[in-house]
Amino acid sequence: MNRHRVAVEVDQAAAIKAGKNTWGTQVVEVDVAALSEDERDELARLPYTRTQREVPSDPMYGVLALTSTCEIALPAIAEATVETVQTLLRARRRECQATIERFRARPIAEIVGEGGQNIMIDTGNGNRMYLHVFCECYPHVWAALQGDIEAEIARQKQAKHEAEVQRWLDAPVKDWCDYLSFSYQEPCVRRYIPIDDRLAAKRADAQRLVDAEIKRRADNERRAAEDKAALEQQRRLYIELTITAHGTKNQQERLAAGALPLGEATALAEQVIFAALDGLPRYEKLTRADAEHSDDCDDPDDCHVSYDAGVATQMPGCVWDRMQAVRQKLARDDAKIEARRHVATTACKVETERWGIRVQINEGGYEFAREYDSEPAE
Repeated sequence: MNRHRVAVEVDQAAAIKAGKNTWGTQVVEVDVAALSEDERDELARLPYTRTQREVPSDPMYGVLALTSTCEIALPAIAEATVETVQTLLRARRRECQATIERFRARPIAEIVGEGGQNIMIDTGNGNRMYLHVFCECYPHVWAALQGDIEAEIARQKQAKHEAEVQRWLDAPVKDWCDYLSFSYQEPCVRRYIPIDDRLAAKRADAQRLVDAEIKRRADNERRAAEDKAALEQQRRLYIELTITAHGTKNQQERLAAGALPLGEATALAEQVIFAALDGLPRYEKLTRADAEHSDDCDDPDDCHVSYDAGVATQMPGCVWDRMQAVRQKLARDDAKIEARRHVATTACKVETERWGIRVQINEGGYEFAREYDSEPAE
């Protein structure tokens, strides 16, 4: 005999009213031959219970679930019999048909939509679900409307594609370059530019611009590397000449062995460059002790002091004279000599200034700079 085990849910209130003392999930064995054609068709659509994946020894293994779900509401029953199973099968068929008709009454474009990169289905009760979830929860609707839903999905995808193609056709070619990779190894188009024959000409024009940009950047990097190598070579030669001409024997030996620190070598070079100004006092930074305060300042020891400095184009006469004296004593046309004004400002709005003479000389690929006091030595 062709029999199936079907799980039904006996309603507690209905069972008590009927004088029964058993409710909850009950299993009924149903002879398929005793069912009508519509009932057999609905029985074939029933899902298995959640325990179908368990071991065969489970008492609910292989049992069909004929219970209410969030999508299908079945009437309450007072007992689990073959007759109640037939009643539930007919009720379930009516509910499924009503759900299908409800979906069919709505425009298909209203049912199918997008959620990011996924297809979403609007169930009409304020809920939206992913397509694969909809197929599991509404298998009867999916079976009835699968062709319409798939056609609408294809139509929406094509409409979106056409809109994207038109957007890129309307965009100027230079805007395409923002969406092309400037990778030297593998220039490629980002994935959100649609692939379409109508865009081939603009894509080629944009790619030519990108290739030109790639070449320009590669040339710039190559020249930068060559300039860097030339600068390093210039610096090595300058250090060798400086140590050979002015270094001690110990320094020359360490240079030959590669053991001379760069800082020591550049310090010697700086000393040689500014040797003509050795008698001039160096500039000393302003400190809190140098800052002056107003007579109304409540606490000079705790008064905040800020410092600022910058190149001055206007200066006192004594600073000008000092700057010219430095220029004459150094006697180098390539020296950049400028006056700098240093200011210490207190919170009580009093400024204390001090002037310095900054001398900068670029030589051998290095920048050497010193700042001297603007006041002549006593």
